[in-house]
Amino acid sequence: MADNAYPVLQLGTQAIPLQEHLTKDFAFEFISNAAFNTAPTPPGAQPDKSESEGEPAEKPDQPPISLWQNAGMTQLRREYATGLFIITEGAAVLKQPDQLIGLPANTIMYDETLSLTPEIIHILDLKQAHPISLDHLDQLGEQIVLFFYPAQWGIRVPFGRIEIADGFSGSVMQQGSVGVTLKGDFGRDLQPAVYWRGSLGIGQMEAIAISIECETAGDVEVWAKLQMVNPQNFQIAQKKLIPLSAFRDDTILDTKAGFRFVNITLMAKGSGTVKIRQVHLRRSRGSYGTMFIGGKRLKAVKPLDGELLSYFDAGDLKPPLSVYFSGYRSAEGFEGNFMMKAMRNPFLLFSDARLEGGAFYLGDPQLENQVVEMIQATLKRLGFRPDELILSGLSMGTLGALYYGAKLDPRAILVGKPLINLGTIAENGRVRRSADFATAFDMLMMFNGSATHESAEKINQRIWRTISGGKFDHTLFAIAHMLDDDYEHHAFDEIVKWLNRRQQHNRVLHIGLHGRHNDNTNEVNAWFLRQYHMILTQEFGRSF
Repeated sequence: MADNAYPVLQLGTQAIPLQEHLTKDFAFEFISNAAFNTAPTPPGAQPDKSESEGEPAEKPDQPPISLWQNAGMTQLRREYATGLFIITEGAAVLKQPDQLIGLPANTIMYDETLSLTPEIIHILDLKQAHPISLDHLDQLGEQIVLFFYPAQWGIRVPFGRIEIADGFSGSVMQQGSVGVTLKGDFGRDLQPAVYWRGSLGIGQMEAIAISIECETAGDVEVWAKLQMVNPQNFQIAQKKLIPLSAFRDDTILDTKAGFRFVNITLMAKGSGTVKIRQVHLRRSRGSYGTMFIGGKRLKAVKPLDGELLSYFDAGDLKPPLSVYFSGYRSAEGFEGNFMMKAMRNPFLLFSDARLEGGAFYLGDPQLENQVVEMIQATLKRLGFRPDELILSGLSMGTLGALYYGAKLDPRAILVGKPLINLGTIAENGRVRRSADFATAFDMLMMFNGSATHESAEKINQRIWRTISGGKFDHTLFAIAHMLDDDYEHHAFDEIVKWLNRRQQHNRVLHIGLHGRHNDNTNEVNAWFLRQYHMILTQEFGRSF
């Protein structure tokens, strides 16, 4: 397999000529049933070096390199653990459910004409496998190249790039980095109202999904003009005009013909109000997901309230379900995937795609209900009990774990560098961390409409009202906190006082480390992972 090429492995009895339809970034390999069922060589095993009458012993045919890293052939070697597997007629894995469970979730394709047993269908469903047609390999190859790339890429277009068109003479109000509001007469014909300064470069053979958070009031009509520019001659190579009704959907621009620049302009006509927040650019997964293959978007009711992202990996299908809330990320996407995958049990990832790097997973009731329902539905889908659940997160993700833990029945909650009182974090920004975390003020304006002391108190009360309303009757808490945290110094103390008032005798494991919030991250992460392994071992009988 070529270095850094993404593995595409076909399982079956007859190879399909797919490599000719892939780029050099993908390495196609046919895996016969014999090769698929080859166990790894035991550590320390040596080939037979015996000789007879001075002649070298006859060497048997070398067995194929095993895909597996364990003798039971249920765990793939690292280089194949995130590869794309294509299952075709006669593949041995269709009669070996344990090995099928060992294949990576979300990146399995199978011939839609195969006759499958109910057990295999159930596993493929949990693994979120994709039925495909093998009639047009050129189309299949193009889909793989465009959408099954190994990494994730996404950005929020920096808020500082927004420019108001010279022709607009109405009023403009900016709310920090939350959004901008234009009010007035935009003219009788569509004309530029807002544009984003600078061009964004998109590489060849990529598909980019663009979505825009925008709302209007009054008699105003808004469209988005998207232009792809050829850098060699600066001519417009592709142009799309998108109506407001489609702003939240992914509009796809592709660069099959070569590298392109993207320009975005908001066009408007009529009279009224236009409110704009984030513009999201993400490398597209087509119909296969968002950010990751299998990733989903959880949208708030109002476009301006943004969205959360979720991703499910069925792992080995055995309890528990682990949920990890990503920390603050200026780049869009998920974190913790490889960490969670290494534990082998099913897991959900959540990421917050709002503001500059996230809004701590709070939202309108409908958005918050989507998070709870996603977790509950996944537990039910796996056949797990409500308490076969672990919620976890670091930094910003700690609030997600504690807040939604109150709405569920987790066996354990693991958090590192807890942040709870968002209002206090904002007020600390005046002195303790001056001009260091402006997103805290943006959250006050986003949720409460103002960045005042009263607004700070209101959001703190909202959070504690939810957490205090949770049962947590048998929940174990594991908490790593910073002794000199400059975001929120007393978060751990408040958690302990709250647990003591409950008098439910919850088990609490904790460690305090010297440093400010962003210090000593490696030690926090190491402790966090050790507690995960301990809980999985003691509470669920797993081994590491």
